[in-house]
Amino acid sequence: MSEAELREGLKAAVGDEPPLRFDPEELIRRGRRERKRRRALVAVAAVTLAATGTVLSLPGLLAPRPVVEVAVGPVLTTEPSAAVLTTVTPATPPTPVDTKLLAYYLEGRFGAVVPDVKVVGAEFTDASGMGSRTQYLAGYLVFIDAEGPTGASVEISTPPRLFTRDEFCRDAGCAAPRRLADGSTVEFTTDSAGRDGTVVHSAAHFRTDGSAVRISCYNYDPAQGPTPTRDTVSLTDDELVALATDPGLTAG
Repeated sequence: MSEAELREGLKAAVGDEPPLRFDPEELIRRGRRERKRRRALVAVAAVTLAATGTVLSLPGLLAPRPVVEVAVGPVLTTEPSAAVLTTVTPATPPTPVDTKLLAYYLEGRFGAVVPDVKVVGAEFTDASGMGSRTQYLAGYLVFIDAEGPTGASVEISTPPRLFTRDEFCRDAGCAAPRRLADGSTVEFTTDSAGRDGTVVHSAAHFRTDGSAVRISCYNYDPAQGPTPTRDTVSLTDDELVALATDPGLTAG
């Protein structure tokens, strides 16, 4: 799926929604009324994000449930023997995360990390594959700053994480990483290959426990289409790092 198809999917999810206005209070009120509609947006994002090169590559995310193999038969020895039963136990899926509580936490942390914004709301969806040992959560947060409405996407993967540093940096390349005191790293990548002038800037925290958190921001409002509405992306690298490294943003 191309970047253009991703944008069309996001646009289609809210295509019948009136254009956003720049009155923050009205946007907040309408954002709360439209939470169910935002869930549809996140559901579209969760599917399309997993399929496009502008975000995570998710190999095996929708893999079928592991099969229990049972082999029964006599053991050929010189002594009498009973049948031997061999069972392969499927992997135990991770404990589900309360996505509503995670969304509320993200709203509070975002407002504390990013100054002078109005947080409209956040939603998460669990996009883990059935029977998968990896839990993958995809989220989207809507906010308004001095330049108008926009959003930020959040992706969280438990170990074994669904993407490596090489996969994260493969398409657009990565800038110099930030190496943290605990031995983990934060990588940055910027996708500005679109002909329409759109920019997607992402930071990914590769944690020492094998999990990963990716935060992406834009120079446009993803809910309204691929038209740049600002000169640069909406978050600084320091803000992206503060969010991506927050221990409260976890899927496990």
